[in-house]
Amino acid sequence: MEVATEAAPRVAPLRLSRLPATPHQRPTFHCDDFDTRGNDQTSDQTNAALDTPQRVRHSSPSFSTKVMQPTFRPHRKKRARKIGYRARMATPGGRKVIRARRLKGRKRLTVV
Repeated sequence: MEVATEAAPRVAPLRLSRLPATPHQRPTFHCDDFDTRGNDQTSDQTNAALDTPQRVRHSSPSFSTKVMQPTFRPHRKKRARKIGYRARMATPGGRKVIRARRLKGRKRLTVV
């Protein structure tokens, strides 16, 4: 004699409504994150599983403890090669920039 077993109801995954500004704030959840529909099964295990919300594990960079590094690391040689006078004169667009700055009467044609 075989006993038919029904599969447990599928619970929708949690969605964050907004990410917290700092790792110490708790995220807020949407109201449809938790399965509140009535089930035909009346077992205590199923009801206990529905009553306890599942925690969300975060692996995003906003929750890490690393300190952000400065993004601008100045180097004069690299700057001159990118936006210096010779770099401007090497391309038609750069020559147009130099011409426009001359017509406007700029004292300095390039920053480097």
